[in-house]
Amino acid sequence: MRWLEPNWLWRSLFPLREILAAVDSWSIEKQNGEVGSLDYREKAPLAATKDMFLDKDGNVIKGKSTETALAIGIPGTVARVFAVHKKYGSMRMSEILKPVIALAERGVAVTAVVFKFYKDLYLKLYEFEC
Repeated sequence: MRWLEPNWLWRSLFPLREILAAVDSWSIEKQNGEVGSLDYREKAPLAATKDMFLDKDGNVIKGKSTETALAIGIPGTVARVFAVHKKYGSMRMSEILKPVIALAERGVAVTAVVFKFYKDLYLKLYEFEC
């Protein structure tokens, strides 16, 4: 089988991709030529409500749905990777994850742009009470 999408190592090296591209799907091609895809879009947290970004009068609270800790979608990446592995995988998951774990333990150098992105995001998340 051939994977047609980035792997875990790629995601470890480029963490902004996960934040900016919350839609997560994977295309596959089996050795027999059969193709398919899996869609694991982000989901709202279980505690989310339809009115969570509105004030008591039903008006939108500016910035609360885009610039706070409440403006989060839970990525489906991890669930998708394990689902693909369960259905198609031949390697042990411990082997697949070794390079990712090594990067997490060592850390990854980031550019000034990536550092600024995370710093600004951190500061914005604490502007609002949750």
